[in-house]
Amino acid sequence: MRSRLRFQSLFVQSPKNLFGLFFVSSVPFLRQSDNNRLSNEQKQLQKQIAEKIKQILKVYKDEKDQKLMLAATLSCRFREMDRVKINKSVLNDPFSEAIIHTLREAASDNPKIIFSRSNVQGQAFYLPFDIERFRPMLMDEIVVEWIEKHSATQSNLHIVELGAGLDFREERIILNNIKKIDKQWTETTKDAITNMCKTICVHAVDVAAVMILRESFQPLVHSICEQHPLWKCSYNLRTTHIGHDLLDPQTLELLMNNIMLLDQQSNRIQDHRSEHDFSHVLFVAEALFCHLNCDKAKDFVEKLAERFPGASLITDDNRLLKQDLKHVQVVKMLLIYDDKRVQRHLSLWFKLLFANIFRKLYRVYLMQFTS
Repeated sequence: MRSRLRFQSLFVQSPKNLFGLFFVSSVPFLRQSDNNRLSNEQKQLQKQIAEKIKQILKVYKDEKDQKLMLAATLSCRFREMDRVKINKSVLNDPFSEAIIHTLREAASDNPKIIFSRSNVQGQAFYLPFDIERFRPMLMDEIVVEWIEKHSATQSNLHIVELGAGLDFREERIILNNIKKIDKQWTETTKDAITNMCKTICVHAVDVAAVMILRESFQPLVHSICEQHPLWKCSYNLRTTHIGHDLLDPQTLELLMNNIMLLDQQSNRIQDHRSEHDFSHVLFVAEALFCHLNCDKAKDFVEKLAERFPGASLITDDNRLLKQDLKHVQVVKMLLIYDDKRVQRHLSLWFKLLFANIFRKLYRVYLMQFTS
């Protein structure tokens, strides 16, 4: 099929992000996304969610809210692109196709809706996509390492997704791990997965318009998880949603209250942990701080460190290292470009042209807040 190349400009809230300005509607290396894997019940659920989204858009008519909701679909679109890339998917996100399809369904009878085909599907080509899609994969791996390290000594682990958007990271991690150990599935591994899910509390934080959109997709995500024969209802994670601007002072206060409340409800035993030690809390900020200027990003991270001493932060923003951050220590740094799995997927011309640029730009950091 002949590829139709149609360029369009899409503002992604960061004019400095030159690579995010131009997209191509369809390119030869992508096959068309299909929705055939879903059951009839799930397709019916998609239609219900699509109708709900239409109502949400009537409430959130403000141009700023609609831009934020459209921006929230961008990472989901990249995950769908990775999912449908023939024989080369690295992230295997099981939810992205269904979410994107539902958004298109919501815009099916109104081409002016922000989730129209030209807006959502028009983001198919992204210059550094071949390396961009490895970032969430490496961040997922750091999250798993952090869970494994702390689950042995902590009865409650809190993972805070800052700027959560439409990315269901923790459900993806658990479902992909179940698929990996499917052939060696035993009662022991089943109990291990169950205990891990009982241990994790996920706190999704984003602006109100995006959060209500995310909540609408939660039943569909659970349905896709439960489609796997080894998934149990007990694997559905405890989740809280905070629909506030990250820079709003109330956001951290609400987050602190949610964490303390869940700890109290589970009668959490604070072994080897003082009242002001938050070593059982992990913040994840993927492609978030690039939307803030350096001073605001620095100020926000320092406030996190002040409010949650002992907690950890996973981020991909290189600018933070150049700042004199108080009470923040870099524990681990991964250069995405130098990962062997990344190298195997990159073409020779890409390596020759962009090696130095992307080696500096694409990194993932694990930081710890010190008291």
